[in-house]
Amino acid sequence: GKLPSHEKGLNGGDRAGLNAVSGGILGGGADMFPEWDEERKLRVKDFRKQEVERYSVPEKPFVYRNHWGESKVAPLKRGPALDGGRPREHFLLKNDRPSHVTILCLVRDAASRMTNGVGTRHEICDLLRESQFIREGANSVQLNTVVSGALDRLHYEKDPCVKFVSEGKAWQYLHNDRPLDSFTTPAWSKPGPRGKGRKTSARTSASPVQSSRHMSANNSDAENDEDE
Repeated sequence: GKLPSHEKGLNGGDRAGLNAVSGGILGGGADMFPEWDEERKLRVKDFRKQEVERYSVPEKPFVYRNHWGESKVAPLKRGPALDGGRPREHFLLKNDRPSHVTILCLVRDAASRMTNGVGTRHEICDLLRESQFIREGANSVQLNTVVSGALDRLHYEKDPCVKFVSEGKAWQYLHNDRPLDSFTTPAWSKPGPRGKGRKTSARTSASPVQSSRHMSANNSDAENDEDE
């Protein structure tokens, strides 16, 4: 479960989050879904290793290596909290994840991994379940509701990564054929005054044990809002 060296740019809280969430997964994959066969479990373990790499370098585009070929995802528009703040709670996401891991970016990743970039919302939900940041026990109704809202938002972005193909009643992912250097470098990762494009935490937990730990406010913007 050792993280890549390029992960050193993350804050302490996010490094801990990646280690906490990925440690058990890479070691034994304890939270695999019981209906998955051995072939899929091996495929999911490989994906989760790649997922750790992807969120270790959120300022860069990333290429997933899938069983059918490669898929590409853009850098995150908002980066890790500067002060080590924790993410907002979400009923589908593990609380100990890094601050920059949100439902919107996980759905984007899942859409990119559809076979040959085309598939149904149900297939995207199924791929989303493979993420190590999704809570155990997530059910199909919860997944479908969240994925539906996230796809609508991704579809209406300035540079949309998905579109709905009404003829086939399927979603198409649009970024897999792009050169990596065509993706926009996020403002938060560019040199400049510390904190430009990145927000420090403004929320605190109500728990007495965690009262001194701030929660990241960067998830409240349009890219990272988790209220779907």
